[in-house]
Amino acid sequence: MTLNKCTSLARLSSLGKTLARNQLRILNQCSNRNIGHARAAGKPQELYLRSIPIEHTHRHFSTSTSAFSSLTLDKALIDLFSKENKSIFVNRMKHIKPLRTLTKEAVQQGAVCIPLCVVDGQPAILYTLRSNQLVTHRGEVSFPGGMADKRDENVTHTALRELEEELGIDASTVEVWGSLIPLPDKTRKTAVTPIVGFLGDVNISALKPNSDEVEETFVMTVKQLCTPEYQKYTTFIVQGQADKTYCMPVFLGGPYRIWGLTAIATDQVLRAMLPGIYKPAAVSFYGRKG
Repeated sequence: MTLNKCTSLARLSSLGKTLARNQLRILNQCSNRNIGHARAAGKPQELYLRSIPIEHTHRHFSTSTSAFSSLTLDKALIDLFSKENKSIFVNRMKHIKPLRTLTKEAVQQGAVCIPLCVVDGQPAILYTLRSNQLVTHRGEVSFPGGMADKRDENVTHTALRELEEELGIDASTVEVWGSLIPLPDKTRKTAVTPIVGFLGDVNISALKPNSDEVEETFVMTVKQLCTPEYQKYTTFIVQGQADKTYCMPVFLGGPYRIWGLTAIATDQVLRAMLPGIYKPAAVSFYGRKG
């Protein structure tokens, strides 16, 4: 082997080691830093890997954008919140498992209200942006909700109380459709039960959010949420188990990115509401499709 070849190989080896060290350094920083447009969520020992557009997922999870039909969705959205569809939806949502499941660590109870509504004739879901003055989850998109209180009769009461406190919506005017299967918060210590409530026609500008808790309110139409170009997912790797990864949904297309527990609950609702039409971008840790 010539001297020039030996020198080149030595340089390549050194470069490889440098790249490996840099990759390890970046991964170590992931648990403590916000990376680009998607943040690490879930267990403290989980590390953020990457965010992959839905158009790239068909090779990995058999989810192709070619299967999406806007005409089929438009037809399904007609009278989506009718009494007939409500009955079907209520029966189905009891069996839709969340992408993040409960463990024995969940010893506290909490609830959120998923406010279904109609805005400008379009079926939609109402979201809030948490105030920057809050200690936890400030500036994040969420559903109205919180921890169960001793005064609450049940988790439904918790969700409706929080809805009224945060948005000024009279709890007695909400048509409760039922609850989804509880899911854990990112600490895994709280079981959060999503309560689905129908608000009817909503004028966003007429809402009176509590400024101490809510920075802003906005809606996403069901059509937006089901549109593949607005669906992304974040892939995570379990620390110490490089061969085990899982995905969590991210929804774009609105004024703010929807991720974390709020995105998981949104995914639950859409899978129950529009099976076969809503094509989830994310699959669970176990590779189960939505």
